[in-house]
Amino acid sequence: MENVVSGRARTPRRMNPEDRESAILDCAATIVAREGVSAATMDRISQESNVSRSLIYVYFKNVTELLQRLYLRETLALRKRQRHESAQLEDFEDYVRCLVRLYLENVHEKGDFMSKLMHEPTITGEFQSDFFVARRAASLTIAERISKEHAIPVSLAARLADMLMGLTARAGEQVLRFGLPYTDAPNLVATMLMGAIEATANKYHRGKIVWPSEPEVLGEN
Repeated sequence: MENVVSGRARTPRRMNPEDRESAILDCAATIVAREGVSAATMDRISQESNVSRSLIYVYFKNVTELLQRLYLRETLALRKRQRHESAQLEDFEDYVRCLVRLYLENVHEKGDFMSKLMHEPTITGEFQSDFFVARRAASLTIAERISKEHAIPVSLAARLADMLMGLTARAGEQVLRFGLPYTDAPNLVATMLMGAIEATANKYHRGKIVWPSEPEVLGEN
């Protein structure tokens, strides 16, 4: 998808169904990034995409379903790219920096429409459990690398990874709203993450962090 914050998306009338659906979603992303979730009505999306409302309803039964599809598409695309580009990185710090860089590049190129959608209960509420499972899987993937690198329990590493994902999201807000250069941000954020991981591991091995032998798994009660 082109930079969704750069301007109005224009959709040619002669398109195959898959491309038209993608263009409709791109247009919705532009509106959300620029004006917020409430501005992304079927009328606005129709007007800015040059696709009739009746045709949009062929693809999506309502605007909630449309925005849910947009959120899911972007989430899966980012995670796929992160998995692909980080898979062969043996150095742990390079691995962390890669994940951070791809996330911040995504924010810089597409704006913060993803965070706006994520915090909208009407968009994520219906399949929040699916998002939680996906987030938990991502956290556990990172946790396995942390555990292997620093010889700490996977369960502890999983808790740490989940909290550090929140720090990366906060860095995205710094890029968008407070002028943090996204080209410099990955090194800064990776340094903070590595420091937190190393400090936690050091305290664990010195007995300063007492972790149960069989603590609850992330997300389970």
